[in-house]
Amino acid sequence: MKMMMIVTREALESEVVEIIQKCDVLGYTILPQAHGAGEKGVVAASLFSHGPNVVIFAVIDDDRADLVTKVFKVFIAERVAMRKELCSFFKDVSPAL
Repeated sequence: MKMMMIVTREALESEVVEIIQKCDVLGYTILPQAHGAGEKGVVAASLFSHGPNVVIFAVIDDDRADLVTKVFKVFIAERVAMRKELCSFFKDVSPAL
């Protein structure tokens, strides 16, 4: 068995839980409203932040751990690509604003 800890923005909680469930991980615990500091600075719920984080702990069978890791790597890569596309879009239209 392996313990996976996922820290993500509250806004992504449902997508992350959906991935966990699709990977047949039946046992997980969600800790909402997680605040602290990390790579992106201080995380706190405020008008100017992206909202609080959630921490999700999941116990995964060894044979499923690799699958879950691969699925999350794809999820992260897609998110990064979307963000780059969104940033590129805003760069393209910003002179017109």
